[in-house]
Amino acid sequence: MSFFRFGPRRVLFYRENDKMLCVGFPLGATPTGQAALSARLYLPIHECMNMERGWQQANMVGMAREEAYSKAYYKAEKKIGEDEMWRMGVEDKFMREMDEYR
Repeated sequence: MSFFRFGPRRVLFYRENDKMLCVGFPLGATPTGQAALSARLYLPIHECMNMERGWQQANMVGMAREEAYSKAYYKAEKKIGEDEMWRMGVEDKFMREMDEYR
């Protein structure tokens, strides 16, 4: 199964001499779910490759954005942890001073 602008379709064969894909294109359906008729659709391979490249680029942009969000999240988490450690140190120092005072 390959994805085309018509949705997922089965590639029947590839003609190397003119770089065309032959794709099975079911038409209609019987009550059992089988295709009532089918046609062969010939598509240039570059059309399919351009679609695939577009999906790859969209995935790369999405992954880069997700990576930026993750870095920002972990940076904020690190800052929160450092702030909490500082507050715990202040509290610990206060508790030691209180123990000395008693």
